Amino acid sequence: MRNLESLSLEEKVGQMIIGGFDGYQLSSELITLIEDYKIGGIAYYRRNIDNNEQLFSLSKAMQERAIEKVGIPLLISIDQEGGVVGRITDDFTLIPGNMALGAVGNLDLVYDSAAICAKELKALGINMNLAPCLDINSNPNNCVIGVRSFSDEPLKVSELGIAVINGYQNNDLCATIKHFPGHGDTESDSHYSMPIITQGIDLLYDRELLPFIKAIEAGVDAIMTGHILVPELDKNYPCTVSKIIITDLLRNKLGYEGVVVSDCLEMKGISSAYEFNDLVIKTVQAGVDLLFFAHGFENKIEAINCIIQAVKNGIIPIEQIDASVQRILDLKKKRNLESFIGNWEEAKKEIAKKEHTEFLLSLSEQSITLVKDENNKIPLNTNREVLVINLEVRTDTEIDIVFHLEETLGYYLKKYGCSVNELSYSIDPSEEDIEEILSFTTQYQNIIVTSYNTVKYENQRKLIKRLENLYKDNLIILAVRNPYDILMFEEIKTYILSYESNPVSMDSAAKVLLGKSIAKGNLPVKIY
Repeated sequence: MRNLESLSLEEKVGQMIIGGFDGYQLSSELITLIEDYKIGGIAYYRRNIDNNEQLFSLSKAMQERAIEKVGIPLLISIDQEGGVVGRITDDFTLIPGNMALGAVGNLDLVYDSAAICAKELKALGINMNLAPCLDINSNPNNCVIGVRSFSDEPLKVSELGIAVINGYQNNDLCATIKHFPGHGDTESDSHYSMPIITQGIDLLYDRELLPFIKAIEAGVDAIMTGHILVPELDKNYPCTVSKIIITDLLRNKLGYEGVVVSDCLEMKGISSAYEFNDLVIKTVQAGVDLLFFAHGFENKIEAINCIIQAVKNGIIPIEQIDASVQRILDLKKKRNLESFIGNWEEAKKEIAKKEHTEFLLSLSEQSITLVKDENNKIPLNTNREVLVINLEVRTDTEIDIVFHLEETLGYYLKKYGCSVNELSYSIDPSEEDIEEILSFTTQYQNIIVTSYNTVKYENQRKLIKRLENLYKDNLIILAVRNPYDILMFEEIKTYILSYESNPVSMDSAAKVLLGKSIAKGNLPVKIY
């Protein structure tokens, strides 16, 4: 691999750009970015993934092109956090999300889950995961983190986060912790607006920053910035463009020597606050090494040209460019990116292996959490038909995945021998839907309703509240995302958590409901 001294200014700046593209193949635009602009990395999104063989072939083609034409391998990255966030959804071992892992709590199992994810991503030619989230979900109304967090306890987030980091990095997958300095204590989503963290400095160090400090001590490869304003750290600039936060705090005070990557600079929370060139220059001046652009082809090129001109004009010192690029090159060498599986027949043996799938099923079962069961409704009395009211989930943020599949909770209850009538309605049913649902309920003594971020959906709250008033002794709520839904329904007697709504989670929840397995999960956040 080429060294820093062999690179021109243009080649150095290209290495500082990472981001997304359109299509399933090595397009002319992608070739231009790799060959002409020497970009340092790419990021996969759902729009790039058709199937595993196609993804493997694309990774191989890009990497071979970069090594042959540039002499430096690409960082090939993806958001594969697990749970509600994942770009690869088919024929892949879909590890539970962070809060489900927090409910499991076993560090060895969490490490093993990350190792499995790393091995399968590496088999597909992916060498960097934009995970794990080390945000502490200290605000129950957080609309973008929630179940992407391990817990609301800083030490638990730290321990579980390090287990994931080690599971990735011990298998040569770059780990990227996020969103520094912590996105947990906010109610706004930086995809759309600028979150503001108003904590005092002592609480920031004791809570928000602690997992990042511990991860730095553990040797994490990369840290992603959050587009967050933290007045106690910098009154004027959000983290991504703050020299005080990136250089003075993260680099100098916390001693971090690895790669700093920005969150997507096209997100409205940051892009609406600055003119494009100003944003790019401020991000580099702050100390960010890799600038992330999820979308526009032209934006990547404009950013490269902007940085080159800023160096030539003396606005950005070449020494800063050199320091950033050296860190990027060091990471690529450390993780041996020039070495990857070159044959699909060999690679596919590592993906969705039987032992991986069996491990996933076991892990998912251990995450199911029974918060309360005052009337001993679980296991269900299978001599009576069960009514399942399934509120069909949808994406709550830009990064969510939703499984529109037949394998609902009712499907799995039937699979295990239970007589079920399942009604499926919108996540926020209409008034007419509510009346229709209630007309079905009078003949049932076992009623299960799925809840999903109830605080956001007024009619979902209305429906469950009416069910609670009518059938509180017979009603079971299964929360399939954030665990805080019960705060809306204090008289509910039976409340169970799956943290996610994918088929494996519904399978696991059905087993617990029928007494085929025991709910072993421990609530990772405080809800009372």
